[in-house]
Amino acid sequence: MIDHLIPAREVAERLGLSVDTVRRWSRSGRLPEGFRLSTGVLRWSETELAEWLDRRRESAYDVSHGAGAPYPLQIQRAGEEEAIHAR
Repeated sequence: MIDHLIPAREVAERLGLSVDTVRRWSRSGRLPEGFRLSTGVLRWSETELAEWLDRRRESAYDVSHGAGAPYPLQIQRAGEEEAIHAR
């Protein structure tokens, strides 16, 4: 199976973040690390991003039910898409 690499713009749309926030979170380790294809060209593994988002959903559930998590998250459902925001 071939994993698709997606640009920061698409990651931002999926997460409801700005492109600058995606890049900043990636540099700080808050998002999975992107792949640098050339100068200024970053891509993220679609599979790795989906797995990361699943883990965040689990953490958000744990927070809402009294368990600890590295930082609380709010997941916002928008039609078929979901956005994730740090509080």
